[in-house]
Amino acid sequence: MLPGTNRPLGQVAGFTLIEILVSITLLAILLLIIVSMAGNTASVSSISLRKISAESGARQTLDRMSADFSLAAIRPDLSQKIGKQGSLSAPGNDEIAFHAQAEGYVGDRGVSRVGYRIPPGTNQLLRGSQGLYWEGGASRQIDWGTTNFIPIDPATSAEVLGKDIFRFELAFVMSDGTFRDSVDSFQRGPGGVKVAAVIVGVATLDSRAGFTIAPEDLLKLFPDAVPGRDLLSLWRDEMSKPGFGSSIPSPARSGIRIFQRTLPIRQ
Repeated sequence: MLPGTNRPLGQVAGFTLIEILVSITLLAILLLIIVSMAGNTASVSSISLRKISAESGARQTLDRMSADFSLAAIRPDLSQKIGKQGSLSAPGNDEIAFHAQAEGYVGDRGVSRVGYRIPPGTNQLLRGSQGLYWEGGASRQIDWGTTNFIPIDPATSAEVLGKDIFRFELAFVMSDGTFRDSVDSFQRGPGGVKVAAVIVGVATLDSRAGFTIAPEDLLKLFPDAVPGRDLLSLWRDEMSKPGFGSSIPSPARSGIRIFQRTLPIRQ
């Protein structure tokens, strides 16, 4: 006999079958917990990265627009194009163009027609910039007094300013402090009140999330501007309503981000 045991001399101690089965079961449970935690961490990390990407892209877009608006040439004899699209029942992406003392992609470098729009059927905000001459007989002379231009030709005078931006909406802060959903020009608001600032609202959905959703289905998620409201509060109220975005997958809805920037007009 082994000293202190009831085991015969020469018999080696070992695990019973039940002990082995219990150990394997505990190990499997532990591995399952670790795999689950790793999967959740990867999912949270992916969502966070997409959120950071959307915020970074929107911030860069609005920063570029801020720079353009700070160089805007606002004069009674220089026109702007303010294209309000859509209605309360059928929202539409707006478009805007104005003269700015900024470089164009083509043409003279002293002044440009700068514009922004989302082409129908896409989720990309384009920036157009066409260089002009102040005077003379050049083919790209300033169109004094005209309002019929949106300088966006993807082949020669435009770039993708905001990738994955599916909504572009404008509202206006007037010099009397009121909010308007539309104006004729920066100089001519309702009752002769001038525009003090342009409110730009954009909504994004990161395409890396793996969802292919028709642009028109995303577009109608957010209403057009209404008098007396800024865009961010209007869209936040819309997102808080029961059934918001019920026509698109729930994971896609969680990837939607909305942003707003108020751009002063120096007149």
